[in-house]
Amino acid sequence: IKALTAPIELKGGKYRVEAASPTAIPNVQWETPTYYGFEEVIVVREQISVVNSLVCKLSNIKTTVGLAESLNKRFKPDSGTDEDLKITLSIGEHNLAFSGTETRAAFFKAQQETNTINIVLTGMYNKATLHGTPEYIPVKWKQKVNNVRAGEWRKIFIKVDHKNDGTVSFEVFIETWVYNENIDIDVMTSSYVFGEEEFEDTDDKTTDVDAPVVTLANGHTFKTPFNVNKDIFNEDGTCTDKIGYIVTPTAGSTMKSFIAAVQSTNAALLSALEARGAKNNIVSLAPTNMFSDVITINGNNFDVTDEGMKLLHKYSGKHTLGIIAYDSENRRSYNEMTIIVKADIVVSGPGIEWAGGFDFGIRHNITINTTPEELPVVINVTSKTGITGFIVEINSAALSVESLEALGLAQVMDLTAPATIDMEDMLISLGFPIKNDVLGKTALSFNITQFMPMLASLGEGNTDFVFRVTDASGTNTQILKLNAIK
Repeated sequence: IKALTAPIELKGGKYRVEAASPTAIPNVQWETPTYYGFEEVIVVREQISVVNSLVCKLSNIKTTVGLAESLNKRFKPDSGTDEDLKITLSIGEHNLAFSGTETRAAFFKAQQETNTINIVLTGMYNKATLHGTPEYIPVKWKQKVNNVRAGEWRKIFIKVDHKNDGTVSFEVFIETWVYNENIDIDVMTSSYVFGEEEFEDTDDKTTDVDAPVVTLANGHTFKTPFNVNKDIFNEDGTCTDKIGYIVTPTAGSTMKSFIAAVQSTNAALLSALEARGAKNNIVSLAPTNMFSDVITINGNNFDVTDEGMKLLHKYSGKHTLGIIAYDSENRRSYNEMTIIVKADIVVSGPGIEWAGGFDFGIRHNITINTTPEELPVVINVTSKTGITGFIVEINSAALSVESLEALGLAQVMDLTAPATIDMEDMLISLGFPIKNDVLGKTALSFNITQFMPMLASLGEGNTDFVFRVTDASGTNTQILKLNAIK
């Protein structure tokens, strides 16, 4: 086809140009990515129609394995035998084994729409201290990664938390990312094959040169959180400060698509987005407007209506939006926007607020690997007259009364007058204020973020921290709801 000197003559109509490399996808093999892409073009009689660009994306499943250095040191050095450290990945009946130092990627064919990667780690584990005489025993550990699709890259990183109690007790954590790999290809040298679902790389926060410029309307900037509360609504429900986006493509190009990748501390918001058709929490505003009932589009301006702002006001919490715009040249820009929504509830007693817009009304998942950036637990308390009482009650599936006592704590504790010296010391070490740091204060802030990983290490299940704060106006109660998971 490339040798032709004249265009191919076709009947007028809509054509789909597809390309793939290679045509056959192996079930599993080292370093064998396959790619697929298509472009639709309108052929008009007596006019030359050109496919300007065709982007192909990964159409099988890419997997890589990395091990923490501390984990490698815990296993017997390789000897070329079955005792060597080995991490075997499999989808269905197809598998490949990674050594502890393997750097290649294994590519799996998707056997169905959603797949499960089975992970088996085997080897001879040193249960003794690293500086003592090694005591190697055989171990076999299994884990799964669910809901894996064609077009995804799953990076599996394994870490270890060992306990020298005479038995092997280690826990392994898998961190996964989803990426797109894009390659530009010459469509004239490719054959036809089926397509796979595409995934937007929301972890990519870079902006291409000459990409569309996105700004916020009404004087707002991406650097400052947008606050949604009762103060921006008149008595008739009119919003005085609305969210709006202005997309400005580089001269010579037009806007191709405009989307928002949403993260939120409020699971109800994410469920509402899914009900509207959002996949992977990605909302499309152009070319398809998933919120046409509450977002108006005028050219390249996207404006949330009064009804849209009132709808957003129902979902309290901290919402982070990755704003991604593409132009007709496939150049991509990325901006990040933070929206803080505060549900305005009339309460008696002191004010109790979870800093950062986090919501007391929903349950938050924690693991022993939860970082302070993922879930900072900073509680702010304010009182017009001065705090007279502060009770903390702990109701937990993992922390029994006996477990609390072993830590020097109790199920119900008065921060103004802890029951014992040990309780005082433990409360202070966990970040709680006590005694004169509470009584009479009109404002106080305490940070118990460091308590989260320790709590998760004690076992799975729900834990509620009940905060009851009293002043001359009454008592206010808020509940910090957590769920420890593996």
